[in-house]
Amino acid sequence: MAGGSDVAEAASLSCVQCGKPAHLQCPKCVELKLPREVKPGMRFREVGEVINRHASMSGFSVVKSYCGHGIGELFHCAPNIPHYARNKAVGVMKAGQTFTIEPMINAGVWRDRMWPDGWTAVTADGKRSAQFEHTLLVTETGVEVLTARLASSPSVFPWLNA
Repeated sequence: MAGGSDVAEAASLSCVQCGKPAHLQCPKCVELKLPREVKPGMRFREVGEVINRHASMSGFSVVKSYCGHGIGELFHCAPNIPHYARNKAVGVMKAGQTFTIEPMINAGVWRDRMWPDGWTAVTADGKRSAQFEHTLLVTETGVEVLTARLASSPSVFPWLNA
């Protein structure tokens, strides 16, 4: 990896199953579900299946306009990693590959729209949304979540520890 990793969290949704804020529930797609499945030979399109299934079970939709990406000599590079089901991502994971997943999980429809500033994305129906991002490294035996919060991580944002 050349120069860093990618991580983000934002929250304003609560899971319909457990009532926890979505930023606490949805990262489990990465930290609990994906590590069991990510390994050399997994198809990149399967990442979207896992995230979409988890979001749908919690009563949410997944924005289709944005995707995760590879991290290499360029910070944002191939492959593109869609976060939704029935996507057309190509390729299989290989040990040593690093990529992000950064789904936006919506309380309403999956559609979004862009504000005139060309940067701010909002839900098309005005309902709440949550976004998180992690950087994953495919290993010989599975995956390492390079940006996982550790027990020793500082408590900078109290709402992340709820």
